[in-house]
Amino acid sequence: MANFLLLSSESHLCFENERPSSIPLLKKQLLAGVLMLAGSFNVSAAGLDLALSDDTAYLSLLLNPFVSYSGGECQTSNPSQNCDGGTELALGVMTTEVGDRLLQASLMARSARVSGDSFYDIAAGIKAIGGEIDYTERLDSPAIRDETVGALALGMQIGTILFRSPNNPVDMSASIFYAPSITSFAKADHYLEYGAQIQIEVIPSARAYLGYRHLEFQTDGYSDVEVDSNMHIGLRISF
Repeated sequence: MANFLLLSSESHLCFENERPSSIPLLKKQLLAGVLMLAGSFNVSAAGLDLALSDDTAYLSLLLNPFVSYSGGECQTSNPSQNCDGGTELALGVMTTEVGDRLLQASLMARSARVSGDSFYDIAAGIKAIGGEIDYTERLDSPAIRDETVGALALGMQIGTILFRSPNNPVDMSASIFYAPSITSFAKADHYLEYGAQIQIEVIPSARAYLGYRHLEFQTDGYSDVEVDSNMHIGLRISF
């Protein structure tokens, strides 16, 4: 019986000591999956998306960026019906003032609809997100310095035109992504992200926007950890 308890104790210690080694492995697996997805993607256009606030910075590479409304017209030969926007892949990195670092990859199927004078675009897809949340500057005396988190979320986005113009159209959109416990991994239990933005076309290949994003995780150590909850300005360039 004593030998069994000793063996169990040693096994437990080994398990605890080996746990940190899963952190770099998680990063490698996430990065490998993103690279495989990007490598198999048929790219016909690309773009960059940069969003900045006082506390966060987000940079994303867009493959097949969706432009549903430009120069006052729906981008289709038959604008009275719909615009099939295809599939957009976004590969991004996010960093915060308190030391959080996250990688993101989203795959969204997009389309636009025209009915009379109303115009709106819709999208649905998935987002993979993972990285580290740092607590050293977020809390005075954190029991845990940082946690590795990850999630695979389902999401949707909807937008509409606020001001039709052949030169500088203005649109508004809102989005939400959610991952329950079953698709959250590492130290994450849940993941939630939602936001909204108003965007203006400066020139056909560049759009500036003002937005708000809320991004939070529930983790093993803490609940409702806000990674982002800020207004931001952004610029989206296509090429």
